[in-house]
Amino acid sequence: HLASVNGTEFFYSKPETVLEVGIKGILNVIDATIRHGVSELVVASSSEVYQTPARIPTAEDAALSIPDPLNPRYSYAGAKIATELLALNYGRKHLGRVLIFRPHNVYGPDMGEEHVIPQLTARLLGLAGGGPGPIDLPIQGTGRETRSFVYIDDLVDGVARILAKGEHQNIYHVARPAAARISRSCGVSATRPACRSTRGSR
Repeated sequence: HLASVNGTEFFYSKPETVLEVGIKGILNVIDATIRHGVSELVVASSSEVYQTPARIPTAEDAALSIPDPLNPRYSYAGAKIATELLALNYGRKHLGRVLIFRPHNVYGPDMGEEHVIPQLTARLLGLAGGGPGPIDLPIQGTGRETRSFVYIDDLVDGVARILAKGEHQNIYHVARPAAARISRSCGVSATRPACRSTRGSR
């Protein structure tokens, strides 16, 4: 079960849709597996369920968190936490094998434009104007915030391994062991960037 509404801009602009698709989606999938005698369910969750974990790399049994239920930013994480709970608890009684995987910031061809790497790239191209010299690229936060980026081919390989060897009621990360600073992502996206922090602004 991979379906969800992803992309940070949608978390803010359509939080009710994000929640509806996430929660109704997993309920529909569970109902269908039970009705049709499907014994295995593989569910895509997200690293968003941790928010800001105390340790990186983060263990699969780290506490899940919704820091502020009034902030629509957490609609996606809330839907993913609910998805995990529903899959695991229905799975105890009705399914022979439930596997959950938490991908971390997947990127690659055809990923859409609502994610950090294509957004940084588009902003850099817009600011570059084709001329030489450094680019002044404002970013939210300090630039020291980190993300673990996973290329799509590595995600597919990781999920294939989970399908082959995963155990019932287990949760698996699909991530790189080392996280990259957002400021460094500017360097990945362009050859001459200069990220400037806009801490506290949106």
